[in-house]
Amino acid sequence: MLPCARTSITAGSLFTGRICASSLALLSYLGAAALTSYVAQPAVAQMVADSNTVVAAGLAAPGIPGATIVSLSTPSINSVGTFVIVGTLTGGSITPANNQAMWMVTPSSIFLVLQTGSSVVGGLPTGITVSTIESPTVNANGTIAFLTSLQGPAVTGANTRAVIAGPSGALQLIARASNPPPGLATTLRFNSFSGPRLGVGNLVVFNASIAGQEPNAQGVLRPMNGDSGATMWAGQVGSPMSLVMRSGIAGNVPGIPTARFANFGDANVSEQGILTFHGALILQSPIVTSTTDMVIIRGPVGGFQTVARAGMSVPFLVGSQAARLDGINPVSANGDNEFAFTGTVTPSPTTSSSFMTFRVANNQWYPLVQTGWIVEPGIQVGTVSSPRCSGQSNVLMLSTLLGSRVGPANDQTIWASIPAGLFEIARKGNQAPGCLPGVTFAGFSSYGMNAVGTAAFLCTLSGPLVTPQNDTALVTWNAVDGLRLIGRKGGAYEVTTDDFRTISGIVCNLDGGAEDGRPCSLSSNGLLA
Repeated sequence: MLPCARTSITAGSLFTGRICASSLALLSYLGAAALTSYVAQPAVAQMVADSNTVVAAGLAAPGIPGATIVSLSTPSINSVGTFVIVGTLTGGSITPANNQAMWMVTPSSIFLVLQTGSSVVGGLPTGITVSTIESPTVNANGTIAFLTSLQGPAVTGANTRAVIAGPSGALQLIARASNPPPGLATTLRFNSFSGPRLGVGNLVVFNASIAGQEPNAQGVLRPMNGDSGATMWAGQVGSPMSLVMRSGIAGNVPGIPTARFANFGDANVSEQGILTFHGALILQSPIVTSTTDMVIIRGPVGGFQTVARAGMSVPFLVGSQAARLDGINPVSANGDNEFAFTGTVTPSPTTSSSFMTFRVANNQWYPLVQTGWIVEPGIQVGTVSSPRCSGQSNVLMLSTLLGSRVGPANDQTIWASIPAGLFEIARKGNQAPGCLPGVTFAGFSSYGMNAVGTAAFLCTLSGPLVTPQNDTALVTWNAVDGLRLIGRKGGAYEVTTDDFRTISGIVCNLDGGAEDGRPCSLSSNGLLA
């Protein structure tokens, strides 16, 4: 029997800050103090600087005279509660060239970081400005990084994409499409980017595809090998970026000298500067076969190690339970030298594979959830999605359910692994907190967890009086208080004094562990944006 605890479902929610939606920005404090002293009461919203003010559509855009906010994007928050958010603008002198802005919100202020069309980014040629601000992330030092498209003289589809990063007031061009990658042949060019991620200090990490020609061993220019176009770069803002990983090149896979990457994912980057990512290797028998072609790489730049590889024996499964790791899904890491991932596991000597989610800490492997584990009579675990790993050994997972008592209405559940144990915190078909009796969870989407043990997830609802206008909710959980309804589509919210609006949608990014350098709406100190 799978050890799991059902938590109590409690109505009511406590807000002492902001919660952010597509056209409304607030922040909900769910920190350590709240874990032991929740008070059930109607939702109360409070702006950090002014208890009657929020960042919202229809309000004046801070720092931009005459402009009004039209809509807001998903916010990204750091470990100390500072967040950045992007909005679209109208009114005043706003044109299509300057109709986006990014603000930073601290515990004491909100200020303009960047408006599209402005010349505040260092390293751009005269007349070239940013035209978009995409998926920004912010670290504990206040360094910001984001992707952008550029605009201005001689900007084309081939050279419009770029990576921008730096502290507010000192943003810098990090990389631009069509520019030569540092340290490689000058006949190569950056093509596209993903990420970026932020680490310790001003550390920026991003992936890029490259294209062009490069010299062969005889110095003759040849079209670049198609397998060698994926790259990973890292460096401090204000210094040249360094190539830290490249596909198609031998010597890049730690511990496997002749192996070559086919591709690799964007890295998790801790605030201590530790990178963790998964990759696929090019088949190269007998060194790399179809059963040994996936790896997880971890370490600081210049100190990478292969910490898991398909084909290896699962460390804690021995004797009659011996099994090998066959597949590796994307990995999630925290700032405590831990990571978690879901892999496919094949027991020996059978060939029937199953999913198993692992937490790995200091080279010790711990099983969390596995296909086939019995939840209760007639119900067992099916497939397991990628976990969200945060500090203090907290991991959140989403799985399907199988069995004679399982149908479309109850075939999905969320698991929380914390030091106190493994908890099934929400299942399709169960009562949703803060809702009318009979209103149940109908499905789950974005989900994440932080270092103080607060889980948050977006869900759809079904049941009495549920319509497309009120069928989405944001819910949190902790081991003390259980489930809490934070916000629901269709609910009323007082934006400013006597200015009541209806929540038409809830947008937040919970697909991370809050300590991995990626954009995230859940802070490791207990704040949700």
